[in-house]
Amino acid sequence: MKQKVEPVVHSIAEVCSSWAGVEAVSLSGLAEVDTLDPYFVLAFDVFHSGRLPGEEERGAAFPAAGAFETGRVKAKDRFLLDDLPVHIEYKSVAEIDASCDFGHGGDRLVLALGTYQFHRIAGGRHLFDRSGWLAGVSDRLADFPDRLWKELRSLHEARMEHCVADLGAATRKSDAFFFLESATSFTRNVALALLAANRTFDPGPRAIDVRLKSLPKLPDDFQGRWESFLEVDSGLSHDRRFKIASLITKSLMSLR
Repeated sequence: MKQKVEPVVHSIAEVCSSWAGVEAVSLSGLAEVDTLDPYFVLAFDVFHSGRLPGEEERGAAFPAAGAFETGRVKAKDRFLLDDLPVHIEYKSVAEIDASCDFGHGGDRLVLALGTYQFHRIAGGRHLFDRSGWLAGVSDRLADFPDRLWKELRSLHEARMEHCVADLGAATRKSDAFFFLESATSFTRNVALALLAANRTFDPGPRAIDVRLKSLPKLPDDFQGRWESFLEVDSGLSHDRRFKIASLITKSLMSLR
């Protein structure tokens, strides 16, 4: 199936770049994995500064697409093309510029939205850049402020501590649902705090676990504790997993 990928990538980029309101098109790193990998998807970001075609017009632009659907909340199209899964997200140039306005309103947006969109831009394959805007954004991201990394780390460490308290409460109450919910939030915030400590953009949930293993700066004994906490079928009690979470938290907070 690998030989199918490039023609599909080219055809989608060609269609999207032909729309008058589109400024740039990029392809995320999820397209780099093997096509037989369950995580494989051709994930495009289409950055626009003007009006986009409507849902029907966009669907008609890909006549060979199957199972075409449009997000009702997020500006996103999904479909199959030559049996390859395709996701296209439509993103406002003005909103990206606002997020990159570091030192001003952008700081607040970064703390609220995270850095995943920056990962897609910095680590993506730029297929079309009408005016050089996307290259300019990449240059700004290369100088991501150190103080923002510190603020992100502090934010997620604080949330991580709250999650540990919730895990302890759920353990004492024998509340399996709240324990699972708290565990999910805990793992997410541990990962984001570690990524910030290593000055690394959030690669998204499919790639976070692999990315964590390659970070240069990790707490002592982190990997074993992390894997023990993640393994829900290990037979570990909630109390034991809560204690592991407490150890992970303590070691991360002291990481320098």
